[in-house]
Amino acid sequence: MSAGGPDEIIVPPQEADVDDAATEPISVLLVEDDPDVGHMLERRLASEGLSIRRAVDGDEALKEAMAERPDVIVLDLMLPGMDGYKMARILRQQEGCSDVPIVVLSALSHRDNRKRAVKEAGASAYLTKPFDFRELIEAVRRALPERGEDEGGSTNEPPRGAAPETTP
Repeated sequence: MSAGGPDEIIVPPQEADVDDAATEPISVLLVEDDPDVGHMLERRLASEGLSIRRAVDGDEALKEAMAERPDVIVLDLMLPGMDGYKMARILRQQEGCSDVPIVVLSALSHRDNRKRAVKEAGASAYLTKPFDFRELIEAVRRALPERGEDEGGSTNEPPRGAAPETTP
């Protein structure tokens, strides 16, 4: 049996590291119901060396998160069935998943939606669609706890598994 299912995309980090923990890709649970946006995000996030699992609604996202705890969740709020707010509130009550960072990516741009996402969903960041992909990557990186800082590593290094930024 393979490590990833048909909905999982894994792109290994650009450089191998001696430390096994440093080579393990960051796992992202992408919760997006729009097939076009979801597919584009899967490809772009995977190109950054992240391991991507995808859910298309709140129920599926809860099952995925509890089955295998992600390092971070990228969450759309307007989902069929259970919306992103409710999914996040329930997740926050689950042992082992209560502290998973959540980056909201939503078409809801009103200030009240941002406040609600922070208060109810415990969001670490809130980005509105349309969005700049570089801002999403930065929000994901900022949401992650520092890794390997006790091992004498430089604190200004990009997170493990992140591809170097390129400028046009």
